[in-house]
Amino acid sequence: MFGPWPLLLLICSLAPMPARAAGDITGTWYGATYDGNAEIKPCGAAICGYISLILDPTVPPNPHDIYNEKPELRSRPLCGLQILGDLKYQNQEDDWEGWVYDPHRGKTFSVDVKLKDADTLLVHGYLGMKLLGETQEWTRAKKDLRTCSRPAGR
Repeated sequence: MFGPWPLLLLICSLAPMPARAAGDITGTWYGATYDGNAEIKPCGAAICGYISLILDPTVPPNPHDIYNEKPELRSRPLCGLQILGDLKYQNQEDDWEGWVYDPHRGKTFSVDVKLKDADTLLVHGYLGMKLLGETQEWTRAKKDLRTCSRPAGR
């Protein structure tokens, strides 16, 4: 009476939908206070972020990681320093999870990173419980930005 179309439509509706692609968080981003930029890019099987430019005029030239909790790391240059690591896409949450290093505090935190829109990144750092964390909004930078000079090997 109805022909094969209703059966075909039913079969198509039961077929699994393709997985939604992860939002593209790669690129260069201004931090929440616009005191610098971070470049986010693939690193092996994960995504990582590195300080690519320091814009804070109160920071001396060629600054180092002086607030690091580990004294042996305080001589590391900030330029090129990895501040995001092991970011892996969490399909059920539509975000990325890994760690973030805050050079202002010298501490590493767990992090959730999620696109709010194409030009706004929500970076939520926390210790232990996500509810006790802090969220910052980073803004996508233009592609023609200068970068600070990086140590050899970066």
